[in-house]
Amino acid sequence: MCGYIGFFHKGDFSEPNLQSLKTFPFLKRRGPNQEGSLKEKRSFLYHCRLFTLGDSKRGRQPIVEGERKLLYNGDIYNYEIFDGLNFSNDTEALFHHLNQKGLDGVKDFNGAYSFVYDDGKHIHLTRDRIGIRSLFFTILNIDRDPVVVVSTNFLILAELRNTYSQTLTLNDDYIRQYKIFRYGLRGSAFTEIFSVSPGKVVQISWESILKGNIQIKEKVYWSLDQLSDYSEHKNYANSLEELSFLVKDSIHLRAKTLNQPFGTFLSGGLDSGLITALASQEEGFLKSYYLSMPGETNEDNRLGRFLNHYPVAIEKISYSHPSNKERVIESLELPFGDSIIYPIDQLCRTASRDVNVVLSGEGADEVFGGYIHHRVFFYAQLFHSIFPALSRSVIIKLLDNLPLSFWNTFFPYNQSVDQSGIKRFLRFLNKFETPHHAYAELVSLSESSLNEEDLDLLNSYWPNNDLSNLHALMSFDLKFWSPQYTLYKMDRIGFSHGLDIRVPFFDHRLIEWSLRHKKKFLNFRQNKIPLRQAAKKFGLLHGNLYDEKKFPFRVSEKSAECVDISLLEGKRNTSQLHLELWFDCLKKLGIRYDNTKGQ
Repeated sequence: MCGYIGFFHKGDFSEPNLQSLKTFPFLKRRGPNQEGSLKEKRSFLYHCRLFTLGDSKRGRQPIVEGERKLLYNGDIYNYEIFDGLNFSNDTEALFHHLNQKGLDGVKDFNGAYSFVYDDGKHIHLTRDRIGIRSLFFTILNIDRDPVVVVSTNFLILAELRNTYSQTLTLNDDYIRQYKIFRYGLRGSAFTEIFSVSPGKVVQISWESILKGNIQIKEKVYWSLDQLSDYSEHKNYANSLEELSFLVKDSIHLRAKTLNQPFGTFLSGGLDSGLITALASQEEGFLKSYYLSMPGETNEDNRLGRFLNHYPVAIEKISYSHPSNKERVIESLELPFGDSIIYPIDQLCRTASRDVNVVLSGEGADEVFGGYIHHRVFFYAQLFHSIFPALSRSVIIKLLDNLPLSFWNTFFPYNQSVDQSGIKRFLRFLNKFETPHHAYAELVSLSESSLNEEDLDLLNSYWPNNDLSNLHALMSFDLKFWSPQYTLYKMDRIGFSHGLDIRVPFFDHRLIEWSLRHKKKFLNFRQNKIPLRQAAKKFGLLHGNLYDEKKFPFRVSEKSAECVDISLLEGKRNTSQLHLELWFDCLKKLGIRYDNTKGQ
C-alpha cells in the first residue's frame, strides 16, 4: 500500500518542494516504510510505500525501464501467476505484465489498486474494477503550457493549484449531492480536480502535452452495466459450490502478507464472522479486533456465540467518543456525512499497533443484498407485482393505519421501526414505478421530495438495463455507494494509520457471480441468502452462525429505542456538521477556492 504523486510536462516546469506542503503528511501516511523519487526532464515522480505484499527489499518505486515508468498503489493478489515467472512482489509483476501485454493486461489482475503507467507515448491512469483505491488528477496551465499532476490524494492537488495560482472552484453539484446522500456520487469537491472512475483507464498522450493541447481518452475495461446482462445460471446447486470456492479463495488471496501477522475486524455477524472463521486458518493470522458499542448497538452477545465456535485471539475495544473529530475529517480529505467514521478510526488506530493488514467484511451487503433498502425494494416489488395500479393507492391508505407491530414483523434489524419511517416508506411505495424517484424518497436527507434537477441527475446515474427495480438498485449501490462511500472511508481512515484494509467480498469474481444469480438474494425472512446457504452447506461457518440477523452499526450520543427506516434526524445533523468541519479543514490548511453559491 502506498501514496504517490507525479508531474508530467514539457520540460520547463519547476516542481514544488513537497515537504513544504501542508497536505504532504496526508500522502506520507499512506506509505511510512519506504520513499523513492525520480526527477527527469519531463517528469517528477514521488512514491511512499507501506510493506504488505512480497519482498520488501525489492519493488521500490518509482520503477523505471527506458521510457517506461510506474507509480503504483495497492495490492495485486494473484501476482504470482503472471507470465510464468517467479516474481518476488506484486510491483515487479505488475510492471512486467504491463510491459508485455499493455493495458489489456489489466483484465488479468485480481486486486485493489490504482496506478500511473507511462509507456513513453501515453500516460495511463488506471483504477481497480470496483474503486477500492482512489486516483485523482488535475491539469495546471503554467505560462500556457499544461502540467498533468496525478496523485492518490485529493487535497495535495488542491494545495498545488493554489501554489501555482490556478483556479480552484467548489463543485456545487458534488456538494448538493453530498447534502442529499451524505456523499458525492461522482467527481470531486472541486471542479478542476478529477477522479478516475472504477474499471476505467484515463489515457493522456505525450504528444498532446508537448503540443500544449491536452487530449484525454477514457477506456472501460470492466463495467457493471455490461455484467448486468448476464443470464441466470441454471444449475444453482453447482453455483453454490462455486460461490463457496470463491469466498474461500478471495479470503486466502487477501491473507497473503509480507511474512507479517495480519488481523480481522470482527463483530460476530455473518460477514465478519465468515471472514474471521476462514482467515484464522491462514498462516500469519494474529487476532481479531472487536469494537464494543454502547446501548442498542452493542453486539457482545453475538460475539460470544461466535467465540464459542471459533475461540480466536481477540482484542476487545470499548468505544469512546472522539476527542478530535477534526483529525478524522481531515484524513478523509473529502466531506463524508456519517459518524461511522469514528468507530472505524478507533478500530484502525488500535489494529495498526500490531499489524499492517486487516481483513474486513465490507462488501457482503452490497454484493448479496444485505441492506435495509434492498429489503424495502424487495417488498415494494412484490407489492407492485401482486396488486393492480388502481388498487394500490387504496391499499397504501389502509397500510398507513396498521400498527407498528405489523411493520416490525418485516424489519430485519434488532431494533424497531418508528412512525416517521412508515410515512417515508409509504411515500416510497407511491413512487416505485419510477425507481430512482422512489430511491430518493427512501434515502434522501431532505425532508421534502427532491426537485426536478436533482431527480434528473439521479436518473442519469440510475442503471437502464433490463433489470428489476431491486437489481437496478444493487447495481447502483455497487457503482456509486461502494466506491464513493463504503470503500472510500475504509481506504482513507485505514491509511491515515498506515493500515491496509482488505475486503474479500469485493473480489470482482464474487460480484460477477452475484450478477448471474439475480433472483436468489432475499425472501420474507432473510437477506444474503446465497451466502448463508453456501456457509451452511459447505461448512464455512459452524453452528447456526450463518443465520445471524443483521445488526445496525451506528453511532449516537445516547442510546435510542428505535431506528427510522429512513435516515435518522441525527444523520442529517451529522452530515451538516461534517461538511462544516471539512470547510474548517480547508481553512486550516490555507486552501483557497472560488465559491459561486456562498457555501
